[in-house]
Amino acid sequence: MLETGEVAAGDSLERVAIGAAEWSVARVFRALVAGKATAEELVQLADLATLTPRLRAKAAARRG
Repeated sequence: MLETGEVAAGDSLERVAIGAAEWSVARVFRALVAGKATAEELVQLADLATLTPRLRAKAAARRG
């Protein structure tokens, strides 16, 4: 997201960047919120630059 605001039917959206394609929102949720991450996933998430600092820190804390 580049800026906050509202979107309405008929508005155009433009993708300006693609994050880590292998990490969908659902996969990150399963790993960090549901607590089902493998040790390797926690390493990957802690190093994932496109993830928010708060979620990277959460992954790093869980990996130990």
